[in-house]
Amino acid sequence: MYKEASHLLAEPLATIFNQSLSDGVIPSRWKRTAVVPVPKCPRPCLNDLRQISLLPVTFKILERFVLKFLQDKLLHGYGAHQYGFRPKSSTACANIALHDFYTKTLEEPDVLGVQIITYDFAKAFDKLKFNIIITRLIQCKIPAKLLAWFQDYLRGRQQFVRIGLTESQPLPITSGVPQGSILGPYLFSVVTGLFDVSHLPCKVTIYADDFTLCVPVFRNQNNSHVLKVHNIVCNWSQTIGLPLNIKKCKMLCISRKKNFEPIQIDSVPIVNELKILGVTFDRKCNWNAHVNNVLRGASRRLFLIRMIKQYVKKDDLITIFNGLVRSILEYCSPLFIGLSKGNSDKLERVLRRFHRFLCGDCYKLCDHHNFDSLALRRKRAALKLFQQAFTKSHILHTLIPRVSHSGRVILPVSRTNTRLNSFFVKMSQIFNEDFTRK
Repeated sequence: MYKEASHLLAEPLATIFNQSLSDGVIPSRWKRTAVVPVPKCPRPCLNDLRQISLLPVTFKILERFVLKFLQDKLLHGYGAHQYGFRPKSSTACANIALHDFYTKTLEEPDVLGVQIITYDFAKAFDKLKFNIIITRLIQCKIPAKLLAWFQDYLRGRQQFVRIGLTESQPLPITSGVPQGSILGPYLFSVVTGLFDVSHLPCKVTIYADDFTLCVPVFRNQNNSHVLKVHNIVCNWSQTIGLPLNIKKCKMLCISRKKNFEPIQIDSVPIVNELKILGVTFDRKCNWNAHVNNVLRGASRRLFLIRMIKQYVKKDDLITIFNGLVRSILEYCSPLFIGLSKGNSDKLERVLRRFHRFLCGDCYKLCDHHNFDSLALRRKRAALKLFQQAFTKSHILHTLIPRVSHSGRVILPVSRTNTRLNSFFVKMSQIFNEDFTRK
């Protein structure tokens, strides 16, 4: 509606937007949030309701203008750990950085193993302290007028619950960033830029509010740094108003030694498999568990597609397959560029199953519906990301291996198959092979 009526609405909206930014005041109507509860299961109780926040569209248009003006300053305040809400970044980038760190660390002779800890914050976006957000904006050198606008943006907000045509009485919001807003995720990410453990030997990856810590355990040392880093995370979360949900924190231990004894952390259980941003990591340092989980999900969805085959055209079935099945088969695909042949074949069989029931027994001869293999598509996606990482502003740029004067990538030293099949080592080999052919 706004686009269709832009010739009528543009001028009055521009006047309101300019006045709001000039005075540092946001109309109170724009700071009212409608919360619509959406059930997560068929018969939900109160804790099974997902809260969807709906903000006025006009306000979100203004937020986009502000973001366009301040995006560079906000991104600069993210720090090196935040992988979410960045251009050219994704969950694949976060998991590649984590995988690259521990495969490289495990090759060092004085390292016994690594401990990967995932932290869960209770209602992270809702509990962030206002004064912490404003302090971070000042540190990011936001102009004074916009700083006053942000203070009004955070304070004086209200929310009410809407079910059908019924609305509850509004209540004030005293903390957090506006959910469903354009600027909210950026403000949250700027605050996470406060976290700093650069003086300790560990790797931190943050994607939105998903916080992962990877700490090496050294030979012939007391390894007090493991508990120290954990305590820093706990204290930092309390300082910014994000209490940890300790019941959902987990730890995965990966080692090359059978007699490896991990450093215990109170209330954090040790598990054999750990799901991080949709990818299953396991203590054996292979992708068997992840591939098996993907196959289970893909098989269930493929069964649903089979049930509707007789009611849907072939081209529409392909669209449904790409959205429901291929999407999970190819999720974070660059990370799995070094996937073993056995696991790769398991995934390819899902694609062949769909092709067979789509085209019948003659599916191999069907040129119109001939699909590229998952391995080929995985290689294309990995090569694209590898080339993007050469850009200095890219989040993975610091992990790119050095390039020789001839233009070839200098292969990192690798002693184990796990390291050889990691993203940057494998892609360096592929890149050099393509470079030689050219």
